[in-house]
Amino acid sequence: MKLLFSLFIIIVAFIAVSQCTKDSGNNNKNKLSPQFGVPPEKLEYYKGETFTCFGSGKTIPIDYVNDDYCDCPDGSDEPGTSACSNGQFYCKNKGYKGQLISSILVNDGICDCCDGSDEQSGLIKCQDSCAELSKEMRKAREEAIQKYTTGLKIKEEMINEAVEILKTKKEELEKSRKEHEPLKQTIKELEVAKEALEAKKKEREEQLEAERKLKEQIERQQNETEQAANGDTQDKTAQPEETNTNNRTIYFWCRWRNWNDTKCYQPKPKEPEDPQLEETKNGKIHHRRHLHFIYTHLIIFCFYYFLFCLKIVKATLLDTLQEMVSAAVDVISQYLPQSKISELSKIEEIDRELREKNRQLRDNIEQTEKLEKLLITDMGPDNVFLPLYGRCFDAPTKDYTYTMCPFENSKQGHTSLGRFEEWGPNHSSMSFTNGVQCWGGPKRSLKVQVECGSENKIYDVQEPSKCEYSMKFSTPALCDKEHLLVLQLEDDHQF
Repeated sequence: MKLLFSLFIIIVAFIAVSQCTKDSGNNNKNKLSPQFGVPPEKLEYYKGETFTCFGSGKTIPIDYVNDDYCDCPDGSDEPGTSACSNGQFYCKNKGYKGQLISSILVNDGICDCCDGSDEQSGLIKCQDSCAELSKEMRKAREEAIQKYTTGLKIKEEMINEAVEILKTKKEELEKSRKEHEPLKQTIKELEVAKEALEAKKKEREEQLEAERKLKEQIERQQNETEQAANGDTQDKTAQPEETNTNNRTIYFWCRWRNWNDTKCYQPKPKEPEDPQLEETKNGKIHHRRHLHFIYTHLIIFCFYYFLFCLKIVKATLLDTLQEMVSAAVDVISQYLPQSKISELSKIEEIDRELREKNRQLRDNIEQTEKLEKLLITDMGPDNVFLPLYGRCFDAPTKDYTYTMCPFENSKQGHTSLGRFEEWGPNHSSMSFTNGVQCWGGPKRSLKVQVECGSENKIYDVQEPSKCEYSMKFSTPALCDKEHLLVLQLEDDHQF
């Protein structure tokens, strides 16, 4: 009996020991490796009997790593579990590219790694999509390599073009500066010539006005002479003064026509008579009325003789006045009008030339300032962006056509989005500011993200905030050999 009981005890103990051994084996089998979830560059820190926390320097046994309990404040002891909220898990993604994700995403029932390594608990079965992603990545990389290769060839052409443009612009600036002073001198000379002609014109006008008045005076004197000859004018007391006026007029015209002294003369004005002598004379006339009859007949004879002489004088004087008027008409019609027309024509011609020269001077100043500004503008390494100066690029959208002119301005349809302000770091962006004021908002502005491309074009226009716009601009000018080399090395790398 005792023998049977002892045998039973031995069998039970054996079974118990066997079960413990089995459970221990299962626990060891389910325990994660300390290196699970660790990126390649940090694997060496997880080899050994102990582990030192990265942040605090705390040392723990290696068995505490990936035991689903957070021992390090920085979470570095739990790279393969979600025990630490600030830890990181590394997806190997074989065939694709590795990536780091937050450790709280481990075993959350969602496949975050393309190889499914973040869900090792078995809650969900992840499909390995790394091969497909790798195929897409290689295709995108090949396109990028092709874009950079083509872009670099065009960039070289742009650099060569920039050399020629720069040379031409410098020559234009030198020429523009040389033309400035001659233009100013020509304008000054034209202004002096215009002033001289205007002074001469004024003098001619004054002379013409004086001659017009003189002609009127001659005509008036002629009319008065005719009336005097017909006995229809004023009394005899005014005749001496009028005769003196006529004599002065005739003398003036003779001098103006340059007649000789034998033809022209100016009679000496008649001296006023002595009043006493006049009174004595009147007395004698009074007594003569009482003389003999013969004296009366003699007076009548003298009177008729006087009328006869007056008719002769009338004819002679009229002929002289007509000749003078004819001479005046000849002078005015043959000389003065032609001179006046000629002067007016010259002044108008000078005015036209002055306007043209002033326009050329304004254009010259504007062109000089524009060229000077261009030559000091940052055009990138080797002035590679210079060929873009003076060009504009459009991006049609559903509502508007956006236009961007490097180094100048940008528009949304006809609305200004601002003028070029500055480059971003390494010529990676361009800023356009001080556009049209928004209703109840700021002035419009534009931020252009510049990137390498095989052609110059703008795309992906956005308005991230009110009246603040953004767009992308691809250009060969920003392609560089270093980036192409990186792409080629990545393409050769086997994951």
